Amino acid sequence: MLSSQRKRIIDFRDQRDWKQFHDPKNLAEAIIIEAGELLENFLWKTTEESRNLPSDTVTAIGEEIADIAIFVAMIAHEMDLDL
Repeated sequence: MLSSQRKRIIDFRDQRDWKQFHDPKNLAEAIIIEAGELLENFLWKTTEESRNLPSDTVTAIGEEIADIAIFVAMIAHEMDLDL
């Protein structure tokens, strides 16, 4: 049984006919790409700076984390894994 959140993600994907692009290999690649985008927000910052980021950067970080979580949910679904 799908969690309600995972079902919403899969429904969103299916409404756009994106399943054709969401095989496990491509989803794993997407996770890594999004993780790189997350990391970019911390590039050249000290530990202290990374704890005191401007609100727009924190918002951008939240968006990257959401992207990663969505792709993790999709790959788990494709591989029939219960997280």
